Amino acid sequence: MPAAVAAVVSAVSSYVASTTFTSFITSMALKAVGSLALNAISGALFGKPKAPKASTTAGGFASAAAERTQVVRSSIQPFRTVYGEAVVSGPLAFAETTGSNKEFLHLAVPVAAHEIEGFSSFIIGEDEIDPADLDASGVVTTGKYKDIVRIKSYTGTADQPADPDLISECEQWTSDHRLRGIAYMYVRMKHDQDAFPNGIPNVKAKVKGKKVYDPRTATTAYSRNPALHIRDYLTDTELGLGASSAEIDDTAIIAAANICDETVDIDAEGTTQKRYEASGTFDADTPHIEFVEDALTTVAGALVYTQGKYTMHAGAATTAAVTIDEAWLRGDVSIKPRVGRRELFNQVQGTFVDPDRDWQPTDFPPVKNTTYEAQDGEPLPRDIELPWTTDAIQAQRVAKIHLEKSRQGTTVELPCNLKALEVAVWDVVKLNLDIVGYSEKEFRVIEWRIADDLGVDLVLQEESSAAYDWNYGEATAYDPAPDTTLQPALTAEEPTAVTLASGTSHLFLKGDGSVVSRINVSWTSPADVFVTDGGIIEIGFKPQSASEWEVVKVSGDETAVYLSPVEDSVVYDIRARSINSIGVKSGWTTPLQHTVVGKTAPPNDVSSLTVQQSANVVVFKWPQVSDADLSGYEIRYGPQGSAVWGDGIPLTEVTRGTQITSAAVPPGSWTFMIKARDTSGNYSTNAVSANLAVSNSYDVVAESVEQNPWTGTLTNMVKHWTGKLVPDSQSLASDMTDAQLWDQCTYNPYPTCSYEGEEIDLGFDADGVRVWGDITSTIGPGETGTADPTYQIDYRDGAGSYDGFENWIIAAIDARYIKPKISVDTSLGVPIISQLKTTADVAERTARGEGVTVAVSGTSVVFSQRFHNQPNVQATVQGGTALYAVVSSITTTGFTVTVYNAAGTDVGGTIDWQAIGA
Repeated sequence: MPAAVAAVVSAVSSYVASTTFTSFITSMALKAVGSLALNAISGALFGKPKAPKASTTAGGFASAAAERTQVVRSSIQPFRTVYGEAVVSGPLAFAETTGSNKEFLHLAVPVAAHEIEGFSSFIIGEDEIDPADLDASGVVTTGKYKDIVRIKSYTGTADQPADPDLISECEQWTSDHRLRGIAYMYVRMKHDQDAFPNGIPNVKAKVKGKKVYDPRTATTAYSRNPALHIRDYLTDTELGLGASSAEIDDTAIIAAANICDETVDIDAEGTTQKRYEASGTFDADTPHIEFVEDALTTVAGALVYTQGKYTMHAGAATTAAVTIDEAWLRGDVSIKPRVGRRELFNQVQGTFVDPDRDWQPTDFPPVKNTTYEAQDGEPLPRDIELPWTTDAIQAQRVAKIHLEKSRQGTTVELPCNLKALEVAVWDVVKLNLDIVGYSEKEFRVIEWRIADDLGVDLVLQEESSAAYDWNYGEATAYDPAPDTTLQPALTAEEPTAVTLASGTSHLFLKGDGSVVSRINVSWTSPADVFVTDGGIIEIGFKPQSASEWEVVKVSGDETAVYLSPVEDSVVYDIRARSINSIGVKSGWTTPLQHTVVGKTAPPNDVSSLTVQQSANVVVFKWPQVSDADLSGYEIRYGPQGSAVWGDGIPLTEVTRGTQITSAAVPPGSWTFMIKARDTSGNYSTNAVSANLAVSNSYDVVAESVEQNPWTGTLTNMVKHWTGKLVPDSQSLASDMTDAQLWDQCTYNPYPTCSYEGEEIDLGFDADGVRVWGDITSTIGPGETGTADPTYQIDYRDGAGSYDGFENWIIAAIDARYIKPKISVDTSLGVPIISQLKTTADVAERTARGEGVTVAVSGTSVVFSQRFHNQPNVQATVQGGTALYAVVSSITTTGFTVTVYNAAGTDVGGTIDWQAIGA
């Protein structure tokens, strides 16, 4: 990249008539080089620029879309890249027929020259095949291709092997044909006139494409985020531009990626979609600028190369960088108030890639504005192509941006002094120029150059943040950026509809963790441009008992403000007035009274809880509550069907997140409950719950259930006549009143109580044994608090010694002996305990032996590591099909194997064996 050149590629341009998308060249080194035309230098940067494409012709976009889904018979086909999800085929890399009648056709078709996320489906002719409809060997198990077609796929990993079926069935395909770094599918079709009446069908696949780096998380993964696609392309040294990471402005990439991931409403029912997503594919011989232009169509934004870095901009409302006024100028301002008639349009139509129509170019519904059409006197359409957009609503949203930005036709040429060095191409700025009635009017910098007299010349294009708004598909029915704000200002009108609110949803959480009570004041702004543009709204407030008013001032275009600090439970008087931009004041509104509701209210209930098991962990998800006074959440659980919050077993520490993963939930059928908790320790009123049967993929090797008669050791606990354990009292019955003796479970209980259970023997020193316990308890009658006994264990090897009990939920240990224990802190509540259950299990494992010599009359095989339970043992004789092995005397420590010939004679031999078990 030349050191003094910076390129901008814009995807939303209304001021260049020849094409919807355009590019600019401006300077980089202190912005000190004059602007250059695209066709003068873009070839050096990106390759030869392409001509504008017509979205309704048979060539261009439509032709390329059709070609990428066809098997290509070519030895010079360029590599292909896939971003997002797309239907693609590829060059025929290999074809061979096999079988006694040449009835099998083998095809290897690469789909991408890089590793991909995976294959979503395969398409034979016009029939789509789900990977779930393939058996373990890739054979289709349903439909007209059942047992006729076999499909195997490889994602292009660096270590992928050659396909074993291709190796065994085709002589030309060897173990060296691994296609590492190439995603491909291998398809074998058996000749069948009914299945293939028109001959060999086309083969293609729907794939999830390249994994891309995300600087927000420093991870590389599949994504449909176009900002991440563009970053990946810029840095790809083989299939992209080959820029170094130092040339990427990752701060801008992160901002653009976040904009793309924002959600927008697409209907009145609250359905949302991400603001911008992209899916597409291109060949390695695609000119760089063509890819950049196509990718940028999805984000309605720009790519800028300036000061040695690529800077990404996604289409969204942008905060103005600076405000330019007369102090910046060194000469006369030139204004072009509108675009020419030839450049004008009032409706946008075009094509996108439609997944519902075989991923081919399809017309999206035109975006029209009848107000603009009435102004122009006739319909003026503009065609665009969106080759990386796969959603019709997103296509319409992008089209609406084109339409709305085209109506902001004012162009301003500003001869500035060196203050303009603060500004860069594609920045949004505000203009305050009284002479033309511009007050805080927004423009975007589209050209920047150093003038001969050491000034800076700027070219600005009118900008409106409303152009990026979306209102369920209807175009904005007015010009969102009026050309001037000059209006008469004779009086100032009062704000109306003043409303007051306080309470949980209006509390403010400070950086130090403290919570402040506030009153929210909202109002309707007066219909007075001199108030809303440059004016002030004043809010007066005071405790009702006070005589002096405090005043808060906000901008005239604001419609709400918070008053703080205010005192809980105190009544305040509140009033409002407006002051316009030339100082004219309205009257005060009639004071309203409001009693402050502060931090006493509990937080809102959590609205839902989702609980799922993933392998041996349980994943909990819930939506964030809106309270500012929020310390976090607490999750408890108990037996399904009888769990209540007060008796629940605490599972989590309080956390401010909305998702946790826990390996501490033992197998069983549980009810999980969640409540929000504020900084004062108040819980939300109601717990929301979810049920889950947590399964166990391990094999149980020991289980101890202790209940009446409780043969272990009791400390400060007694066995009730019902057969349950209760904490013992420190007082004698003779010292208690009748109420204390009969109305409470335990009067004056010992602070700590315990029950130490019987020792569990696993039989040998075992490794990796997972242990957990379950205590069945409930709060005692007449007691308050929670039933929260603590499960503990102590363990040792056969030759070791116990080293003390520790609190336990679920984890793996290396031990032979285990002792369980219940500990009770009666300050939390006095429980009644009916059962203590301890479970030990282990993951299933496989032991193997190869080339074991078996003597005549048999040989004993000893496992190097014994099993807990008798395993499943299989033995296979090496060499010859006339020999077979018989396994007998299987124990947890080994087995006996004998080899016989076909006549049933014990002959000995060599075997391979494997044992599977726990």
